[in-house]
Amino acid sequence: MKKIDLPIQDKIDKISKVHLFENLTNSEIKGIAQIMTSEFYEDGEIIIKEGDIGDCCYILHNGIVTVLKETFAKEQYAVAQINEKDNAFFGEMALIDKDARTATIKASTEVTVLVLSSLDFENFVEQNYKSGYYILKAIAKNLIQRLKGANRDIATLFGALEEEIEEEK
Repeated sequence: MKKIDLPIQDKIDKISKVHLFENLTNSEIKGIAQIMTSEFYEDGEIIIKEGDIGDCCYILHNGIVTVLKETFAKEQYAVAQINEKDNAFFGEMALIDKDARTATIKASTEVTVLVLSSLDFENFVEQNYKSGYYILKAIAKNLIQRLKGANRDIATLFGALEEEIEEEK
């Protein structure tokens, strides 16, 4: 990882496309852009490691990343691939709760990310309550969608397990 400087307008252009910030005014987006840093990762570098304690959120500015999950046997498998056109963010739970990361994010190409630290986010929200509300609401919606997806996956796995047990009888 290498810290880099991106022009403020590049940050603003990217942030304004990310649904996490869709209800913010132009001046609020500029405020977020000013507190975000930028990092560059080589192909194959780990951006987030599952299990590490999170203290920031990332916005994918350029490149492609792979989302990896770890099995109980400590093997990794890919669950998704994200590219810059997705206007994606990851690690956003760290803005709410400094807890263990739930997945590994690995650069699949050269990658540039914008980084929002949880401390800078908290300071921003203290000065911009309304913006904080909209951002936290967007995070909550995103987490709800993930939870619904996880529930569907559990139901599918349970159904497959039931079928397997019936076949064994």
